[in-house]
Amino acid sequence: MSLEIYHGSTRRRYPSAGLLENDVVITTYDTLKSEWRNQSEDSVLFRKSEMWARVVLDEAHRIRNRSSKTFEATCAVPSLNRWCLTGTPTHNKLDDFGALLSFIGVPPFEGQRGRASFDYWINSPTKTSIEDSHGLDRLRTLVSTTCLRRMKDSVQTQLKLPRRIEREHLVELDLTEGKLYNFFKSQASRVVTGRLTHGSMVSQAHPGGILPLINLLRYICNHREALLPSSAAELWKNRTVSSFSSRTEAEISEPTTLESQCPQNSEFHYNPSTKVKALITNLGNEQGTNSRESGELPIKSVIFSCWTKMLNLIEPALQRNHFNFERIDGDTPLPQRVIALDRFNGTPSCTVMIATIGSIAEGVNLTAANHVHIVEPQWNPMIEAQALDRVHRFGQTRDVVATRYIVKNSIEIYVQDLQKAKLKLGQQSLGDKSLSQTNLDENLNNLKKFLDISA
Repeated sequence: MSLEIYHGSTRRRYPSAGLLENDVVITTYDTLKSEWRNQSEDSVLFRKSEMWARVVLDEAHRIRNRSSKTFEATCAVPSLNRWCLTGTPTHNKLDDFGALLSFIGVPPFEGQRGRASFDYWINSPTKTSIEDSHGLDRLRTLVSTTCLRRMKDSVQTQLKLPRRIEREHLVELDLTEGKLYNFFKSQASRVVTGRLTHGSMVSQAHPGGILPLINLLRYICNHREALLPSSAAELWKNRTVSSFSSRTEAEISEPTTLESQCPQNSEFHYNPSTKVKALITNLGNEQGTNSRESGELPIKSVIFSCWTKMLNLIEPALQRNHFNFERIDGDTPLPQRVIALDRFNGTPSCTVMIATIGSIAEGVNLTAANHVHIVEPQWNPMIEAQALDRVHRFGQTRDVVATRYIVKNSIEIYVQDLQKAKLKLGQQSLGDKSLSQTNLDENLNNLKKFLDISA
């Protein structure tokens, strides 16, 4: 088959006629989005006069948000046939799957009215009555008639995949960390209680919503005040009980607003948190068994965190303990990314890869490693699953051990509860009738429990 890669700044050099002569053209979501946004008439990808025989989306969950430009761009590609390929059709809600149906054109869920139809026939009935839901039955029928599934269990013998062993490392905050956590938990409890008293919870999308308060506690679980925004750190420094202001909440609304670099002389470089100490100890235990005998594969580990700044705090701990490592995050240029992956996969002495989970959870082969460390629980359990599959996949010859770091009796347990609810949702849609969906009231009660608010 003739193949062309249509990507990057050089793609304009290809004459459209020449591109169309290929059997297969490979491009990226970003390229699609860029050309669709510019509405370029000479873009061969969107030319109405040239209908593609087939459009195949790999990692198709990338279009699960119907309001995204990526979804709009992919739907605009003219084609006779459409396929979606994904291991995670539902991430956060049932409409994630509905978006895929809309793209491939399954009636009555295609086009502009697709979302309304999916909500009417599937989403709303399922939410209304889980135990006796025609919506859930319809969903299972819909999945069985539109999806071809290949589970790892069904191909275990053919692929000869080794085991995947998952475990939790429970972390107990030290005295200083506990005081910091409890201080901000009391502030969050007071804010949440006030909002409940007024009859509603503020939307999580709003800068003053509940999510920023939860994230604040998540930062502390990872590395004390090192991850806090300046306003929150000032509150802790002054112990100002009554000044948890809306300004503070706005500043912590998104992790990306935090500084990406820590000062080189920061005290945090020399005083790692309890969680980082646990991580380093486990790495030492794993790699202490590395054999110098020829022919044996070295023990290698991948460390995932969702925050770039957390990687900045893990790096000096690795350096002080003489680990040879590479790093990839969202700011790593493509050439450097390739070098880092090649060195990690091909150099025996490079035994650790640290990465933000969003930058490396898709499209990467890390079978050189056989240990995975997830520093904090992710809101979306599918992201964790995708990250683990970078290591536990075809080509892996050793058992894979995945370690998740969870602070005892903390907000991280609440995040895990939400993970379980989302996983149940996916399992329900794929036919497991024994599971019931966790509802919003249960989620709210769990949040109250971890903030010490009376239910």
